[in-house]
Amino acid sequence: MNLSNWGYFNKSIREGLVGTLKSTASYEGLNISDEDAKLYRSKGNKSTKSSSAKDKQYFFGNGLVNADAAVQAVKQKR
Repeated sequence: MNLSNWGYFNKSIREGLVGTLKSTASYEGLNISDEDAKLYRSKGNKSTKSSSAKDKQYFFGNGLVNADAAVQAVKQKR
């Protein structure tokens, strides 16, 4: 095996994986009850405006990976 191209090969794989993960990231299947939302909001940042998308980001954070969607995307590329 020629190792002179190994860095490029790893970078290419990494970029492909990151691209797949970014394109399939979602909050699908993640829910929080209205009661819990009110409780957490009362203890958190009161300036945060409420909306469905912002609520999910507020409660579950950024950079989520939808593993099922990612696996399906990889299978479709084969």
